[in-house]
Amino acid sequence: MHARLDTVTSMRHRIVWSQAWTIAVCGALLVTGCGADSGPSAADVIAFMEVRSEDEVRIVQQPLDAADPEELSTPKGFRSITPAFSSSGAEVAFIAVPAGTDSMADNIVYVMKTDGSDPVAIARPRDPAFEIADDSRRLSFPVFSPDGTEVAFTVSSIDRRGSEYHIVGVDGSNLRRLAVLSNSEQEADRVAFSPDGATVVFSHPTDGRHYDLYAADTKGGKPAMLLSTASVEPLMPALSPDGSTIIYSVQDYEQQKASDGDRDTALFAVDADGTDPHRITDWGSTGTADRIFAAWSPNGNQIAFSGSFEGQQAPSAVFVMDADGTDLRRLSPERADVEYVFPAWR
Repeated sequence: MHARLDTVTSMRHRIVWSQAWTIAVCGALLVTGCGADSGPSAADVIAFMEVRSEDEVRIVQQPLDAADPEELSTPKGFRSITPAFSSSGAEVAFIAVPAGTDSMADNIVYVMKTDGSDPVAIARPRDPAFEIADDSRRLSFPVFSPDGTEVAFTVSSIDRRGSEYHIVGVDGSNLRRLAVLSNSEQEADRVAFSPDGATVVFSHPTDGRHYDLYAADTKGGKPAMLLSTASVEPLMPALSPDGSTIIYSVQDYEQQKASDGDRDTALFAVDADGTDPHRITDWGSTGTADRIFAAWSPNGNQIAFSGSFEGQQAPSAVFVMDADGTDLRRLSPERADVEYVFPAWR
């Protein structure tokens, strides 16, 4: 049941992620000096999206020991989606879509305090720094740098002519491009930072459809392919806080055929050197979403993720489990008419 994960050879450069550990792309993905944090989590609150309909979308948050989520205060007049917290848990980044519009080209990247104060729009789709034509840009998937001073996000083409990955200061300054990958017929993915913030990792369609794993220096430069896959696609990668493990969503074509498309998606983990890829959840589906979204707890001991294990096209729910895939439990309420997706650990 393990996915075959082939490490791409003949890379031309090395990517240093920290003094404690190094990823070298030169025939293999090498990692040294990774250690786990055994301390308790700084917070036990998870935020996620609550989707009741296309027009009824909001960000909610829920403590692990609570039965129901509460709304996270965000600017009025917007549908707020895809939350991400700073490492301190004091700030949240998200995408704001103006209410009453059907155009995803109006997405704005916002940062604010988690109590709802000091909202700042730090990136808008009309910014001339983006190369994709301004009539088709869509901003998505913001994520904080480890030091909390910058936010990376994806700029994709609504008509799928390519994708860009950018980074900007939390005050909206110093907007710059991380990477540009063109000729993509699929959706762009989110980025994940290395622990020292020097590198971002993301999944991107290599041949117009099939996704592979890439890395790019946060100071710019050509992305390097890190991992290529066989029959599976690594989507939405997330690095553990110590940098030792990558978790990612997999959609398996063979499993799709075997289950008639009902249970073709699972969460996988792989060592950051590309070894020991293994499935850590049952096969399920993405429900009414298009992929599984996962997030590490701040101490790396637990994983929150969204998906469906209740049959084809069932609403997605948010689950929590230990990092090894054990002690799985549902966090979000069980409601047939509400979808819960995109968890972010605070």
